[in-house]
Amino acid sequence: MKRILGNADLWITEYTIEYQGQMAYTVSIMEFRAGKVIHETQYFADPFEAPAWRRQWVQRKA
Repeated sequence: MKRILGNADLWITEYTIEYQGQMAYTVSIMEFRAGKVIHETQYFADPFEAPAWRRQWVQRKA
């Protein structure tokens, strides 16, 4: 798990998963009502190299 942000009925989770032997980045946006999930949206992305124009802002993992 990389990061969880939220308050009250809206929470966002950022993490990585392994799917079929490959790493993928994942973001999950969850809405709650009365302690239950009423809506969830998930986004998935494969890792990729940053283009040269934005490489200066990239945080590389050791």
